[in-house]
Formats: sequence, structure tokens, C-alpha cells
Amino acid sequence: MSVKSGYKQTELGEIPEEWDVLTLVDRKVSKEMRAGGTPLRTVNEYYKDGSIPFVRIEDITNSKRYLCDTRLKISSLGLKNSAAWLVPRDSVLYSMYASFGEAVINKVRVATNQAIIAIIPSETCQLDFLYYCLQALKPRLYVFLRETTQKNLNAEIVKNLKIVYPSFDEQLRIAAVLSTVDDAIQKCDDIITKMLELKKGLMQQLLMRGIEHTQFKQTEIGEIPEEWDVSSLASIFTIIDCKHKTPAYTDMGYPVVRPGDVDFRHISFDTCKRTSYEEYLDHTSNYTPKRGDIVFSRNASYGAAAYVATDDKFVIGQDVVILTSDTSSTLFYYYVLNSHILAKQLERLSTGSTFKRIDLQHIRRLKVPFPPLMEQQEIASILSTIDEKTGTERQEKEALKSLKKGLMNDLLTGKVRVRVT
Repeated sequence: MSVKSGYKQTELGEIPEEWDVLTLVDRKVSKEMRAGGTPLRTVNEYYKDGSIPFVRIEDITNSKRYLCDTRLKISSLGLKNSAAWLVPRDSVLYSMYASFGEAVINKVRVATNQAIIAIIPSETCQLDFLYYCLQALKPRLYVFLRETTQKNLNAEIVKNLKIVYPSFDEQLRIAAVLSTVDDAIQKCDDIITKMLELKKGLMQQLLMRGIEHTQFKQTEIGEIPEEWDVSSLASIFTIIDCKHKTPAYTDMGYPVVRPGDVDFRHISFDTCKRTSYEEYLDHTSNYTPKRGDIVFSRNASYGAAAYVATDDKFVIGQDVVILTSDTSSTLFYYYVLNSHILAKQLERLSTGSTFKRIDLQHIRRLKVPFPPLMEQQEIASILSTIDEKTGTERQEKEALKSLKKGLMNDLLTGKVRVRVT
């Protein structure tokens, strides 16, 4: 296979001639690499009043690019009497067990447990560049895994992992491009978080207190405006329960929405089984939701409600019900069904231990607020506007993540070069 001019073939693929391939333990890459350890949990003094952030796998997976704090702290005595060591700030922490291959940059001095190896970069290896190289390594890690009860790496494997190594100036430029994308992703995350917090507060306010009311009354579901009533779901909706047997599944055809496909307030069509057109005509055509209906799961993700926002045909399976109404705002009640108003009722009425379930008779009797239709629509409009903004940000985030993936592939192989002045 011919190699294009200015490039050379390596074990990591085709890279620019002036680049090297080095192991992480190479002195040009790292000053020191060492795993940590865990102070004995039975010794209270190792943790009591501790001030040293102690990094565990979940701290890495719950962080973005930077780690600034941890939930657990250890004391100086705990550090002294364990294999843990004080990792300087601006090192890269790399997970070896369970969620292996995750990287984060610590912005404070920390200690880590034995599942994490800390890499102190050399003066000739740019910190953020090293972080992105470690991120890019993850797809290649599976061939190195040791088979134990879990698939884990070890310090020796990690030390001998190989990365590309351009000049320091080019490392800086590559890291700057990828950092810009990461910063944009973080801004999307920040907006999404703020939108979700705003929505949570508005749901608590609007779904029980409405818009610009001054007079309230106490009811079985709490305090609501004087002009509102409390109704059961059965008095508001036609409730269609799935009575057909589980259809024969096919590779192609109509999606069959089962309880596990109704989660996080949406329908996951990617996880749905399929049924044929013939099966649909024979058995399931009476269980086809339409746009504006609510699909409600009775078990697994019990009590999860999803609003149908598509005209595409699908059917419901066992333990899923359809809520439909021509006289009330189903969008308003979609928010009610996913609110604190229903949470306590569902918890009280559900049965089962390992797998929770709510019976149809209890679904019919669930109590909900009943504002005038126009106010239902106004409240639904406010909340759906926030959802639309959040959805737009999520789409932007996914687009940026896709862009980053492509840029990492191009920049960390030298396929696309950044200009160094």
C-alpha cells in the first residue's frame, strides 16, 4: 500500500513523517505514571475531617474535561498509611477498572484509588493534547484487556499504550481546536442544565398554582386555585388498555412499544420490536396511538408517560396503555403525569418488589388537577417552549460531539494539519 508524500506508515496508521509514535511511559510524554491506593475504610482517622480529595472511578465519569473536587476526602494520615499518593494539579487521571479508558484533568491536588493511574506530563507534552490522545485511545483498548471478573486494564498495559507525538507547537494547536469544541459542548450542557432547573420550578408552580391566581383551596392532591377542580384520569381520558397477545415480531414493520421503550418521558423507537403489516391488521390495529395521545407504561419504567408527537404508525404492547382525549390538553396532562403530583400516588398504588407495576384500575383512579381548557393550553405552551429550547440545545450538543469525533480522527492522525506559525 502506497503512503502519500510527507507521511509514513506506523503501528498507529499513516502519520506525518516528522511525528513520532511513543509509549505513555516515554520520558518525552510523562514524568511519572503511578496508580493509587485506598486507605483502610475501617480506620476512621483515615477519613474523618479529611481534606485531600480522593478520586474514585465515579468522580472521573461524572466529570467533564476537568476535575475540581470529589465527594470523598481522606486525611494526611490516610495518605501516609496507604498506597495513595499526592498527585499534583494539571495531571491526567486515567481509569483502569470497570469504566476503563476514561480520562480527566485534575485542577487540584488529589489522591486516587488503585483503579486510577495518574500521568504527570513532561514539559514537552502539552497537557490537553495528552488528554485528547487518551480519549482517542479508548476504541483500541479492548485488545489489551485482562479477563477477570471485570474487564480491566493494569498499570503495565497503560504505560505501554502508544500515542502520536507531534512537535509541542502542533500539540498546542491541536489541543486548542479540540478545546474550542469542548467549550462549546460545555456551554450546551450549561444551558440544558439551566433549562431543566427552570422547567422543574415552573412545573411545581404552574401545575398546582396556575397562572396569576390569588385564591386557593385545599384538596386531596394539595392546594390548587379556587377555579380548578380535581378529577380522575378516567373522567378526562379514554383509556385504551392493550388486550391483544404479544404479536409475532419481524425484522421490519410497525414498532411495538413495550414498557421498557417508554422512558425519560419519550418513546425510544430504536429499542422497539417490530410487527408485520398482516399482524397489525389482524391483531393490533385497535391499539395504535395517534399524534397528541399519551402512552403510559404500567411496569418496568412504571408510571412513565410519553407524549406522541409523530404521525408515524406504531402499536402498543402488553402493559402499556393509551390515554386519549378530545376535550382536554393531552400535552398539559403529559406534564402532570411526569410531575410530583403523580409520583406519590404511583408509589402508594404500585405493587411488586423487584418489578413495580400499577394496575389499570388504579390508573383510572389517579387524581389530577383540572383547570379550564384555555389555562391547560397556556401552561402546556410555556413548558413545551422550554422543552423545545432544551431539545435544540441537545441537538446542537450531539452535532458538536460528532464534529469533535471527526476532528479527533483527523487531527490526531495528522490527516488534517493545523498551521504552526
